[in-house]
Amino acid sequence: MSFPLIPNKNFKVRKERDSLKATKFSLIPHTKKERASVFASKGSLSLEAAIVIPIFFFAILCLVFLLEMMAIRVSIRNALSSVGKELSQQAYVSAMISTPAVRERIVDHVGREKLDRSMIVKGADGIDCSKSTSNWNTAIMDLSVKYTVEIPVLMFRIPLMVCEENLRVKGWTGYVASGSGSESDVVYITDYGVVYHEDISCTYLDIAVRGIIASTIEDARNQSGGKYYSCEACGKGEHCGILYVSDYGDRYHTSLNCKKIQRNVYAVPRKDVLGRGGCSKCVK
Repeated sequence: MSFPLIPNKNFKVRKERDSLKATKFSLIPHTKKERASVFASKGSLSLEAAIVIPIFFFAILCLVFLLEMMAIRVSIRNALSSVGKELSQQAYVSAMISTPAVRERIVDHVGREKLDRSMIVKGADGIDCSKSTSNWNTAIMDLSVKYTVEIPVLMFRIPLMVCEENLRVKGWTGYVASGSGSESDVVYITDYGVVYHEDISCTYLDIAVRGIIASTIEDARNQSGGKYYSCEACGKGEHCGILYVSDYGDRYHTSLNCKKIQRNVYAVPRKDVLGRGGCSKCVK
């Protein structure tokens, strides 16, 4: 048994309404949305490249200069070590060193042409060894190399950098023992001294003599800031452009054989120095 289908008016109305909505939506044109951004412009890539690329190359340049400075320092340090070995071997003949000769040896080891092409101010002529000293009694040599590095960057004013390398070597002249007054009854005296010393490394015994160019003697100063004056014994003698001074003295000498800079140091028992006072620096 079948029943006749009764048309639903509400269903027909809803269907027509949905068809109308679909027709309305199809009439709305589709538009592409674009995001407004400053980086979307055609010139943004050029602007970014103009900013980033110089910074990148500047960083690479700084790295290259840093590696160059390290190479210079290693070369000078190796040259200083080689010169120290050579001087220590020659100390059995003479423990005296000449600062111009030390400088020339270092320049020869590194290479004059290499130094002239480096970032060192004045190239090979910018190597300064004037602080190098040696001691006659102990044959201990303190070698010093000082130089100034300039980084050639035009965009920034980078200050000059002063670099210094130091090396202490002992000449091959044998072992020298040192003692202190609290542990030993041995003290040290000289031929013309009026005091005794408890430390053989006392600066009044350990005369660090160095050679300087005669034309610079007027501007030279000792460790106390004082000037150097002519030695009464040898100051008027002939010299070959090199004068000899000490860090704590106030006289310059024309000869290494001057008795004012040559001192014979004797180790004697303390009981044998009656009448002599103690050194103000090493005797407590």
